[in-house]
Amino acid sequence: SSEISVVGSGEVFVLRGGRTHKGTWSRRNLSSKTTLVDGSGKAISLLPGNTWIELLPTARPVTLQ
Repeated sequence: SSEISVVGSGEVFVLRGGRTHKGTWSRRNLSSKTTLVDGSGKAISLLPGNTWIELLPTARPVTLQ
């Protein structure tokens, strides 16, 4: 398995409850918590349980259907 250390910020799509929530993720450093916010700056919450994260190359466009 791979281990990836991710810091910085970028675009995020949270798929939850049959809806897509578009926003921004950010993580200042490895000891910081990752935050997810929508376009108005409101936190995007996750539901209890497992969360799956897909890391995609920035050179490829993302299409949600």
